Amino acid sequence: MHRDSLVARGFTQGEGRVEYRIALDEALETLQAKGSTTNLDWSCVDTSSEMELARAAALFRKATEGDPNSHPDDDIIGFLKQLIQDGKTVDYAERIQIGTCAGVPAAVIALKVYPKDGWSSIYYLGVVPAFRRLGFGTEAMLRALYCLKAMGGVIYHDARVRETRQPVPSSRALADPRSALWKNGG
Repeated sequence: MHRDSLVARGFTQGEGRVEYRIALDEALETLQAKGSTTNLDWSCVDTSSEMELARAAALFRKATEGDPNSHPDDDIIGFLKQLIQDGKTVDYAERIQIGTCAGVPAAVIALKVYPKDGWSSIYYLGVVPAFRRLGFGTEAMLRALYCLKAMGGVIYHDARVRETRQPVPSSRALADPRSALWKNGG
């Protein structure tokens, strides 16, 4: 029904989208089995400091380079503030973190956990271009899942465009065929 309504308004189906919903323990177990070295030192961003938030936003901007789901005009500060101000999610320092390699910022993660039901998600995970293809994405994913669990997460729920190379925690993740990207052809 929704599909017909979108088509009638000039929209066409875009790239495929896959949704994942998996127990956090199972996602951790699966990713740990792949093995990952620890090369990044992680620190939490002080979200009460505008200067720290601006520094984090600059790094998020750098990490979005080449991301097909990002645009140079995206409001990164607004994106981060939306996470921080979401009163339904846990308010932990670990929500926004920067991973450094030999003191150089290399990766960022932003996390969401709803304490009411344990639903959790990686709001954003990015690796700075100079550090890509070195295993830092897998390491950041593992760090994010550990932190989600420590913050009270029980279920990991996320989505990705099929073409991205984001690590998928489990082949048994539930793919929702109803989720698709739609774009206006006009």
